[in-house]
Amino acid sequence: MGNFDFLAIPYLIDLTIAASAILINLFAQNLGATPFQLGLLGFSWGIVYSFASFISGRLADRGPRRLFLIFGLSIYGTVMIGYSFSKSVRDLIMLNLLSGLGSAFFWPVFETFLHEESDPSGTNRRMGFFNLGWTMGIISGSAVGGYLMAFGPRFIFRLLGGLIFLTLSYLSLRLRGCPAKVTSVGEEDMRKKVSLPDLRGRLKFLYVAWIANFVLFFSGAATSNMFPKVARVEGIPDGIIGVLLSLINVGQGITFFILSRTSIWHYRMTPIFAFEGISLMGMLFLGFGGARLTYALGMLLQGLGRGMTYASSLLYVLSATESRGANAGVHEMLVGSAFTLGPLLAGLVAQKIALKAAFHLASIVILLGWIAQASIILKFRGETSRP
Repeated sequence: MGNFDFLAIPYLIDLTIAASAILINLFAQNLGATPFQLGLLGFSWGIVYSFASFISGRLADRGPRRLFLIFGLSIYGTVMIGYSFSKSVRDLIMLNLLSGLGSAFFWPVFETFLHEESDPSGTNRRMGFFNLGWTMGIISGSAVGGYLMAFGPRFIFRLLGGLIFLTLSYLSLRLRGCPAKVTSVGEEDMRKKVSLPDLRGRLKFLYVAWIANFVLFFSGAATSNMFPKVARVEGIPDGIIGVLLSLINVGQGITFFILSRTSIWHYRMTPIFAFEGISLMGMLFLGFGGARLTYALGMLLQGLGRGMTYASSLLYVLSATESRGANAGVHEMLVGSAFTLGPLLAGLVAQKIALKAAFHLASIVILLGWIAQASIILKFRGETSRP
């Protein structure tokens, strides 16, 4: 596959995911969903996605990746059409379970194609196209999702399902001739081709990046699930809700674009911690603000931070000399776990305490992430100094 494929395919898939996420949330509210049920919508998708990603990543190291991708997108496209026949919030929650399964057999497997043994130095470039592609897809989908409600959610769900199957057809053609399984080279061969720390150093950065990515996707998932409810209570129109949410991904896209042009951030801790701080500022704006401009700034800052943590996590996954599929599965499993726990806990505190308590919870999770990351760094440091 070429650079255009790594840009276009993630764009189309995440356009449908982002647009449908807003449609499902608003459609569920029309069906009488409570704040906790809105949280369950994200939980039902995320719980399956987490476990299935862990499995699909390992299967990608051994089995036919092309068949896994076809399987995943076929399920996802069918589920998208199935949303159009839903008559209750329970129907939407059950379909989200299957949606999580289909998504899990696409993203971790597709990410294994970003690294090519014949051109390992091009991983950052391919990763840049990939990250910009899925980010622009979410921006587009989030921006139009609220407005699409005017055409009727049932019709739009069927339209989006058709788009997924068209994308699947294109992907199947482009995958012909690609290696069926993940290939790997030895430790020394890899380090000769690309300048990398030793395995121990890479693991330290990988674990820290995984925690950073989890906490920022947790905060983003909590925001995406609860902000539409907060906004509607405050009288913000549905179309504006989608535009504000899309700013998370605008900020993320800005970071991805910059990171794809330089390697100065590779294997450095400071950028990870600094950008987590930027996201924390964004959450505080959401939790204590009230104006649309304040919400917009909060969304943008969240996105700037998440761009760094996601890119770091994916880069350090692809730097592995073996089991890249398994590591990609863990990477996506953590994203899925964030989408599971974020909406569930945010919906719970919003219902039991106050709507904006969801944003305060997300801020606390980021702070706890800092503590966990510092513990990992100290642990590695202590083991290094031990005789």
